[in-house]
Amino acid sequence: MEAGPANHIPQRMCAVCRMRCAKRDLTRYAVQKGPLKPDPRQILPGRGIYVCAKPECQEKFAKNRVFRRKRKGELND
Repeated sequence: MEAGPANHIPQRMCAVCRMRCAKRDLTRYAVQKGPLKPDPRQILPGRGIYVCAKPECQEKFAKNRVFRRKRKGELND
């Protein structure tokens, strides 16, 4: 089985504006037990939520906390 092309750039979607961007251009937050944790190195285990660098997206993400995930009956902040 061949690996993908050498110039492949992973894409992710901003959880706020739904725009697709290169993974390296987004801020990742790791969903683990407890509050969401910023993951600048993108290595923490767990589901990741990606937010683009636009100030309005960062502000909306931090302010609304609409993006909490339900896990085993609890909401993570």
